[in-house]
Amino acid sequence: MTTPDTMAAVYAFPDTSACEAANRAAGFSPQVDDKTRPCMTVAGVQVYAYLDPKVGAVRVSIDLDTPEDRLIRSDETVPVRIDVGDSVVFDDSEQGRATPSTRKELLHQLVGDQYGGDVTAALLDLVVLTRAQLENWASLSLDAGEVAWLDEQIPHSSVPQAIGEICTQLDDRDDLV
Repeated sequence: MTTPDTMAAVYAFPDTSACEAANRAAGFSPQVDDKTRPCMTVAGVQVYAYLDPKVGAVRVSIDLDTPEDRLIRSDETVPVRIDVGDSVVFDDSEQGRATPSTRKELLHQLVGDQYGGDVTAALLDLVVLTRAQLENWASLSLDAGEVAWLDEQIPHSSVPQAIGEICTQLDDRDDLV
């Protein structure tokens, strides 16, 4: 019987032949109305790439809600690596996980000279709301489109004001560094 403890040893990303078959079976769905986006689907993973006039940029979104079971690791994640041009900007593959310096190198690359190479100072300026946090707060599952919509709506909601009000209490905290 496979248990969460033994699944890590059992998991293996599909081999070359299975990957080639999945890649050859990939499908494309064009945008058909104002509520859809162009999408490529490979082994249940959906990748959306589209021009977004609101942000003035090409947007790329990966939806990992419906991957084939063979892609799901024992921790219920799907290994993902994202390249932009020749640069790896995110790597959660087994190879990326085995290279502890990857994230640190990426942070240094992203920080550059803006913070004098001080990753800690840069991280203090960075706040990220994860999909899991948003789903927890909303008490429901969110698809990629809903997360993108929230990303656009949160700056125009009461959330920034609430964070501002919470921050007024920082001066009264003795336990902060």
